[in-house]
Amino acid sequence: MEEMVRAGDHDHGQILRPRPVEHRGERHGVVVLAVDHERAFGHGRRLEALPAPRQPGGVAVTADRDHVAVVGVRERALEVFDARTLRSAGKVSVGIGPTHVVGGGERFFVVDTRGDALLELRLDPVRVHRRTHLSGTPYGIALDPERRRYWVTLTARNQVAELTDHRVLRRFPTVRQPNSVAVDPRSGRVFVASRKDGTLQFFDPAPCRRDQCDR
Repeated sequence: MEEMVRAGDHDHGQILRPRPVEHRGERHGVVVLAVDHERAFGHGRRLEALPAPRQPGGVAVTADRDHVAVVGVRERALEVFDARTLRSAGKVSVGIGPTHVVGGGERFFVVDTRGDALLELRLDPVRVHRRTHLSGTPYGIALDPERRRYWVTLTARNQVAELTDHRVLRRFPTVRQPNSVAVDPRSGRVFVASRKDGTLQFFDPAPCRRDQCDR
């Protein structure tokens, strides 16, 4: 199934699930996090402000919710914080043009848009573990935790790529300038939003067989 609907002029979001640490915005290099201490630690809810890498462009948490990562677009760095203490656990350079980050298991994945790559980062210590080449100006990213798939938009090609944690499986045509992507973890349905004309595309990818996937 595939369909496109009108969704607005400046779509740039993702499907969100309730979680104890949420990104609320950034200003002058400070990231504002909403920390649900009642669900996370049993202490109620409050806002926390943290210094972050320059021009913070995205925030993600690990699956166990123990770590929060902030990617700095201008500084080209990712900084990881302990979600309980909010102290820095380390900072590392991430390519030549990072834009977005997601958490996958106990790892983080950063889209290096200018570098045409997806970077896998591991913790203890914080470091870049693997670089997967991804030509076509990658930008938006989403994780399907149920199927262990990563979806990355390729804005220069009007495509979205399906990946494992280390290789590209296949690519799908999308709306023009696909800036954002999200996945329904229950059904596997993929949603892609256009920055160019404000349309939202969604489709249900069939299971990826070996003869259909890149080797």
